[in-house]
Amino acid sequence: MDIPHETPDENSKATREESAAIEAVTRYNRDAQNARVIKTIPLPSTSGYLCLVEFNDKRHGREENWPVIVRGRRADVYYDWEFAIADATSRRWFFEFFSADVVLALLSFGILITVVVMFFNAPQVPDAFSAAFTTVLGYWFGKLAR
Repeated sequence: MDIPHETPDENSKATREESAAIEAVTRYNRDAQNARVIKTIPLPSTSGYLCLVEFNDKRHGREENWPVIVRGRRADVYYDWEFAIADATSRRWFFEFFSADVVLALLSFGILITVVVMFFNAPQVPDAFSAAFTTVLGYWFGKLAR
């Protein structure tokens, strides 16, 4: 859930991250009352924070503790600690950078460069490289046509 970029009141002692965590929990659970952050932990692998938000659940009549990961303007609410810790410690940037589209683009660029170099240096480009080149061109132009 994206959160607006607001600063807390001057009289409030909550940081922007803590305010974002409280707002995310109250948006996610409309029955949350008296939400407060009881612990904030900076995440070493990212520029985010793990906040533990405690609140009273008026529907179930009990106190709840939910972890919230705040990264920049985004706050993710978790019901279970295991998922929050797994997400907080994951190497998300690695998998986002090496997504299927990025790998496909790198392979396409490699094939393109190989065929262009072979075209200028060799008397004839082998049929396998020509087929790969036309397949790559067809894929990218076909993707644009959708």
